[in-house]
Amino acid sequence: MGLDVVAGSRVPVPDCRPHAVTFSARPRRLSTTSSIALMKRSMFPLSQLSCSHKGVVVAVRKGATRLVSLSLGLTLAASLGLAACGSDDDSSDASSGGATAVGPEPTGPPIKFMIISQLTAANQADTTMSVAAAEAAAASINARGGVNGSPIRIEACDDKFNPNTATACARQAVTDDVVAVVGGISGQGDATNPILEEANIPAVGNYAISPSDFSSEIAFPLMAGAPTAIAGAARALAQAGAEKVSIVYTDISQGAASTAFVEVGLRGTGAELGAKVPVPLGSTDVAPLAAAAARDSDGIVIALQPSETIKFIQTARQAGIDLPFATPSIDADLVEKLGAAAEGLTVASLYAPLTSDVPGMKAFKADMEQFAPDAKLSDWSVGAWLAVQTVAKVIEEGQLSEIDGPSLLAELGTIKNLDMQGILPPYSTDKPASLPGLSRLFNQSIQFGKVEDGEIVPTDGKWVTPLIPATGG
Repeated sequence: MGLDVVAGSRVPVPDCRPHAVTFSARPRRLSTTSSIALMKRSMFPLSQLSCSHKGVVVAVRKGATRLVSLSLGLTLAASLGLAACGSDDDSSDASSGGATAVGPEPTGPPIKFMIISQLTAANQADTTMSVAAAEAAAASINARGGVNGSPIRIEACDDKFNPNTATACARQAVTDDVVAVVGGISGQGDATNPILEEANIPAVGNYAISPSDFSSEIAFPLMAGAPTAIAGAARALAQAGAEKVSIVYTDISQGAASTAFVEVGLRGTGAELGAKVPVPLGSTDVAPLAAAAARDSDGIVIALQPSETIKFIQTARQAGIDLPFATPSIDADLVEKLGAAAEGLTVASLYAPLTSDVPGMKAFKADMEQFAPDAKLSDWSVGAWLAVQTVAKVIEEGQLSEIDGPSLLAELGTIKNLDMQGILPPYSTDKPASLPGLSRLFNQSIQFGKVEDGEIVPTDGKWVTPLIPATGG
């Protein structure tokens, strides 16, 4: 059963059920200031804290209302974080985490979004923070009045990295009258997209992995996708002076395709592709593979699963291989696990790095601090938060005859230069991409970052298009 809750409370996250996002009870105590000016100029205004000295009011749908006491040590199996009570600081800067004005209580019918992600799959990246981030975005929007007077409600479905389970998730989205699937990280797009196509439900801001994620008429990836990040990693090494670039990749069919994107990224740079080294999942001894990749090479692109990435880099550094390494987008958790071995690592980032000072990143961090302080900040969480904010903005400013999947799908196809507040470049969907098999790759840009003192910092803050030859891009 779903719950109606005040921002800052938590509920358990089942496999595929609505949870913790309809914020209907009014705050008991508010910050003394607001940031109306920020709300007017930003696509992603900050959210208002809802808290009191004693606790938060949680309204359960059956009508029972109870006062729940809060403590810093309270932990539930939940995605939303406890909101700390607002300060009396008058700052409206997003980076301060200050609260913004609360709008009227959203009383319209809930607008349902669903995340379909590999939340519990073994040997896959931890993506659970994406649910927390989507809920934080919903909390922010609902606290300022919702979308056209209606609250956003998030449903999460764990596909367990299994096509049959993913298919069930997509069918659940249809049954539940979900308006959009948002911000998911799943390798099962080829299983879910046909079902969403039949129901005219758009998929917005999903991490593009499967072939249909780049070609389906319902797919609207916001970032440039894994192929672009791999091409970008190769481009970064070439621009740093590498004349021969090797690649290590996961020894599966999708991994083997990575080599082609390295070649794409090297076009126009004068550099050439070197060794292509497959790394079996679960390899215990990668030292010979690291040596093979380093042989006659000036740099190595690492396109591996997170656990294999850690093992490869640490083994290579311990073996004295000091070549420059570059990797497609990774998160802060992986950098922390790598420790000193991560220093100097080049990252082809699909979003502006978390350390960026752009307005959207400030707003994201503030929402996460208020509504999901225990969730990890990563590309996964940025993407889910951004997807919810983007769809809400399109609905608010669009000409939808009705707030449903088909109407939203039609509106999404008309976007021109939507301001993504620096997290991504301006986003347009009115013209399909002219890349074979990648027609839905509306954004083809990445940023370069480098690990310095344990953090991924922007190299220069510029957007790069590595799918275009260097001489023309």
